[in-house]
Amino acid sequence: MVFDKAGQTFLAGGKVFAVGGTAWCSREYNGELFCTILAIRSEDNEAPTAQCDFGEEGTKCLPLDVLEPVSPSVPDETGKLYVLYYIYDGSCDRNNSALGISSDKSVLIRKMLDDVGANSSFKVTPTYTTSYAEGDLICFSFEEVDSDGYLGYTIMPVPVYPGGAGV
Repeated sequence: MVFDKAGQTFLAGGKVFAVGGTAWCSREYNGELFCTILAIRSEDNEAPTAQCDFGEEGTKCLPLDVLEPVSPSVPDETGKLYVLYYIYDGSCDRNNSALGISSDKSVLIRKMLDDVGANSSFKVTPTYTTSYAEGDLICFSFEEVDSDGYLGYTIMPVPVYPGGAGV
């Protein structure tokens, strides 16, 4: 069976693909990444495939299991959470990461303090804190004792969006 009318959907592997919808390749196919699905083909005893338009790169038929559907729009925000990021820039090492997500900034501050004290060979001293956006964004800075390293933490708000069905 061939689905080739805009808006027709096909469920494969718990994911909903739409003709005319956007998908991205979960594996590299000659540099192609994002495509528009032009058609979906499903035959008995064969893995379903999609005819994908990669723009200037042309079209290619790919199995659906290497594609991930992209939501057709961003839904309305349903809430707000805070993310704790850190960045370390030392004399011979750089590192950054997200350390946690919470609806409570004080939980993330505790996580930051625990992280600062977790490595007894790594000594830092607080240098300053800055608050932006009426306290919604908070930055903390530390310097390494006996070194020129820098350790920074940022707590910032991020919107929460509901997941789509099958996405």
